[in-house]
Amino acid sequence: MARRRSPSPTGSPAPRAAASHPPAGSHRRGTAGTGSGRTADGLAPATANAPWWTPAVFLLAVLPFLPALGGAFLTFDDDVYVTANPMVRDGLSARGLAWALRSFETGNWHPLTWASLMLDAGLHGLAPGGFHLTNLLLHGANAVLVFALVARIVGSAPVAAAGAIAWAVHPLRVESVAWISERKDVLSALFGLLAIHAWIGSRPGDLAHPGRPIDRARAPGTAGAAVLLALSLACKPMLVTLPVLLLLLDGWPLGRLAKASDLPRLVVEKWPLWILSALSAGIAIAAQRGAGAIARLDRLPLGERLANAAIAPLRYLGLTAWPTGLAAVVPFPESGWGPAAGVAAGTALVVVTAACWWGRSLLPSLATGWAWFLVALLPVVGIVQVGVQSIADRYTYLPSVGLVLGLAGAYPAVVPEGTARRATAGLAAAACLALAGLAWRQSLGWRDTVTLMERTLAATGRNPFARSSLALALMDRGDDRRAIELYEQVLEERPGLAGVHVNLGILEARNGARDRAIAHYRTAIGIAPESLEAWNDLGAALLEQGDAPGAADAFSNATRIAPSQPDAWFNRGSAELARGALPVALDAFRKAATLAPGDAEARYRAGVVAVALGRRDEAVAAWQDALRIAPDHAGARSALSDPEGAAALVPGSAARGAPPP
Repeated sequence: MARRRSPSPTGSPAPRAAASHPPAGSHRRGTAGTGSGRTADGLAPATANAPWWTPAVFLLAVLPFLPALGGAFLTFDDDVYVTANPMVRDGLSARGLAWALRSFETGNWHPLTWASLMLDAGLHGLAPGGFHLTNLLLHGANAVLVFALVARIVGSAPVAAAGAIAWAVHPLRVESVAWISERKDVLSALFGLLAIHAWIGSRPGDLAHPGRPIDRARAPGTAGAAVLLALSLACKPMLVTLPVLLLLLDGWPLGRLAKASDLPRLVVEKWPLWILSALSAGIAIAAQRGAGAIARLDRLPLGERLANAAIAPLRYLGLTAWPTGLAAVVPFPESGWGPAAGVAAGTALVVVTAACWWGRSLLPSLATGWAWFLVALLPVVGIVQVGVQSIADRYTYLPSVGLVLGLAGAYPAVVPEGTARRATAGLAAAACLALAGLAWRQSLGWRDTVTLMERTLAATGRNPFARSSLALALMDRGDDRRAIELYEQVLEERPGLAGVHVNLGILEARNGARDRAIAHYRTAIGIAPESLEAWNDLGAALLEQGDAPGAADAFSNATRIAPSQPDAWFNRGSAELARGALPVALDAFRKAATLAPGDAEARYRAGVVAVALGRRDEAVAAWQDALRIAPDHAGARSALSDPEGAAALVPGSAARGAPPP
């Protein structure tokens, strides 16, 4: 029977003599823009050995996450993304790709993410290490792209390397890298960072010499950026804010936004990007609403959402500076934030933003970096709330690049050359080492669901979602007693969770307490009348109890709720067969076979019912189909040799569980 997923600066050269005005917000302090002197060939002196930095950044970026390679699949979304997803398990195929293009599974449209997971399944089977390795390699590539971007802007490979490494090894990155289901995060970031490079004018050799200055006279790479953005959005709709981020870069470091009258032209030239972002946002909202993932206003009022939108960036900033108490699921406070907290956080954001704006003539990078951070967070601060979390580590993956750009761009102007820079270099190295150690420790916590959720509960305290996820993991391990205890605690903390009652029903049925199981299923239906799992599992329990009419009614509701779910039709056929409604049973088995072309058992049972109705030719054809799909199907083989005795070969009242919705 089924289980429910648990509540599931610049590096641009000095302005040319012919320029009519300097870049907006530029200043002079020793040398142009950033204080990073450049040689006659246009390369910053520090980038002569830049090719050596790239492999170093890649290696250092992946080392702290090596413990993740030994991690298992989690019962926390990894089942839906891989282990319980037949399309992914079957590997990359035309049929799988067609499904990925039209699928809103998990409340998302991300066909490239599905394709990458299918490719891993084809290469590694269901060995989790292969999936983890792909995530790790993608993260290393992203670190190199961040390094290349910062180096091209600030003109200093060491400064860029320090920033990229600090970003890459920060414990806030662990969730995106160590969680197989977050393949969408690292993959979408890869294409998004490439889109930014395309926009500012990447050329062959730029990644080998990332300090090469940005050619402001070159037309922006709109076409390339649009293609890469489309690919990014087909992995995860996080970068719908990319056109705005590029406008920020137009101001600094590109110097294309010198005055307000430049803005309309710069907005219009990005029209393909605006269209892609709008389409992606619309698809994402439709997919999430269709999956019931968007929280209703009566459950999470607008005032609470706005307060969280103001508080979340400050919490992320605090965790960036002091990464302790990280957790996989951080719920909203039970009593809410309250208006005072929201107003205080909003005031703090306004003060920091105003300070960056007023200081932009001296330190333009801070204004751009801070704005990048805030803008990139907009899709995930909870105004359109998806899920139960108030914040999530994975949401900082791309927004934090803005903080790196801001600090790296300000470094040459703030820290004088000589002793101060040597001292800060030592501090930066020590900080990166400390962050890497914390990331290693954090990665160990993602080795399995039990460890992850136990750590989450220790960090967050009262957390029904984490407790329920822990119970589900223990249920998978067969620790039914502890799972039941945890689910009962969840209901004490938050009564009225239908999925918890369904899982308690499964546990009770597994331990022979069928009456208590049925009571839990009926309670779940009373809370969520459209719960496929509750109706399906109720039908299975009633069928086992010998109540075929009651089971048939329950499965009839399941097929009404999910008419494209083959197992629901199979179960309905089994119940109708048990109560003697042979024509209805035959139709149900035929429907199951049509929806699941690889289901030999549905064809076998359709043949049994057909022969009982006197349709021998139809029965023989169904059994032959079953043997074609499963040559070792004993029932179909026996039925072909003795059609009249086939009915006696039907297994008892066996029903199938419906997969999590």
